[in-house]
Amino acid sequence: MKYITAIATFLSLIACEKVIDVNLNDSDPKLIVEATLENNVQNNLVRLSRSVNFNEPNTMPAVVGANVEISAEQGPTYSLIEIEPGLYQYPDLIALEKDQYELNVYSEGETYLAKSSFLEPVTIDSLSYEYKEKSQFFDAGFRVTVYYTDPSDIGNYYRFKVYRKGILEKNIYVSDDQYSNGLSTSRVFFNLSFNKGEEVEVVLQHIDKGVYDYFNTLADLVNEQGGGSSAPSNPISNISNDALGYFGAMASDSKTITIQ
Repeated sequence: MKYITAIATFLSLIACEKVIDVNLNDSDPKLIVEATLENNVQNNLVRLSRSVNFNEPNTMPAVVGANVEISAEQGPTYSLIEIEPGLYQYPDLIALEKDQYELNVYSEGETYLAKSSFLEPVTIDSLSYEYKEKSQFFDAGFRVTVYYTDPSDIGNYYRFKVYRKGILEKNIYVSDDQYSNGLSTSRVFFNLSFNKGEEVEVVLQHIDKGVYDYFNTLADLVNEQGGGSSAPSNPISNISNDALGYFGAMASDSKTITIQ
């Protein structure tokens, strides 16, 4: 048995590698929607584009000539204006608290619909920073922590945006209140290292479940903490008619701190 095992092991080591051809099928282009509606941002924008196949240049063509409308459950309907190819805007459109908004896109004979609830903003209590030595996972530098208080009702979802010297960091951060409902809580941005003199702005967005699902699945695909374990796929969209992307009404609060 020892000899048989040794021979089998040897044969497995010298066996030829099998080449597997991955069939990346072409697919019909899909509408991509990137639409946000915030309480403290004027001229909220809707960006429309089309997906491309895997072997094509990674440039999404703009969707022009679409009819884009945003309507409030307790208010009027706004018809957005195309200010440049694929970019639609309604001047001075600012979301109101405790209202639900609906996005309608009419393009090339197809209708796309999305809804998003605008919740009350959750205030950032404070920001802090602490110097951390280099480890096998992170570089040396200052780590920023955001503190906030979760509302008492269950089922709150958040997205965090971090700006370094006015430039948005690419990492995607989301969380829920599964373990912090109604409590004072915090979030440390471990994989962002800051230096002395840098100005850091943190934006806390209170979002609904549909927007959270989109950014949570997107984070699994693109963030370092995803670890590459997720199978390639598209993030969960809240847009109807098999479109990609999201429509999010986001109640935002922000604070800025300078590393001393």
